[in-house]
Amino acid sequence: MLVGSTDGSGNIATIVTTDLTQNSLITSGRFYVTGDGATLRNVETQQGYCVFLYKATNFLVQDVEYHGCDYTRSGQYGLNGVEWYTDGPGAFDGGNFIRVRVYDAPFFGFLIHSVTQFKGSYSASGWTLDHCIANGCGIASANGGYVSQNYACGFDFFEGFGMSDPLNNIVVRDCTANGNFNDGFHLEWEMDAVSMTWDHCEANGNGV
Repeated sequence: MLVGSTDGSGNIATIVTTDLTQNSLITSGRFYVTGDGATLRNVETQQGYCVFLYKATNFLVQDVEYHGCDYTRSGQYGLNGVEWYTDGPGAFDGGNFIRVRVYDAPFFGFLIHSVTQFKGSYSASGWTLDHCIANGCGIASANGGYVSQNYACGFDFFEGFGMSDPLNNIVVRDCTANGNFNDGFHLEWEMDAVSMTWDHCEANGNGV
């Protein structure tokens, strides 16, 4: 069942059946979430559908389960389970991932990232990842011979942010990352993590 919902304010939280084919990338749609205050909940998805959040703020992604495709359809270009992305500067406040479970994503389980050209003009605050799972991510692409072209891990936090881009009140609670190709949880060392809490998280058997 594929069910999307909004908060009634007109923000998008629905499935976009865009053809994403590039080279051998699986033809697939995606749940596309943007704007302020959007909600996506109660989704179970397979066959490479992903959750893609573009410049989203004050959003809720809850009770979502993702199952990746096998390496024969994973493609040279990454399919991630959950991806948040910005290609422009701003203050990105209020993001909530609650009980979001990613299994066997070809590349990243959770990828939160931005373009590097705007380092120094980002900030993020009030994000929570609660009871989220990223297991077996990157393995499909490794089997397909593609990992050398892209780092692949369970959770990758605020890639592209720099030392002048403050992260405040970021909470990662009761999250699990097991059996991923690289790290379970990844955060660059030069980040400005003013306030980031890790509470009862587990990482086992990563770097396979």
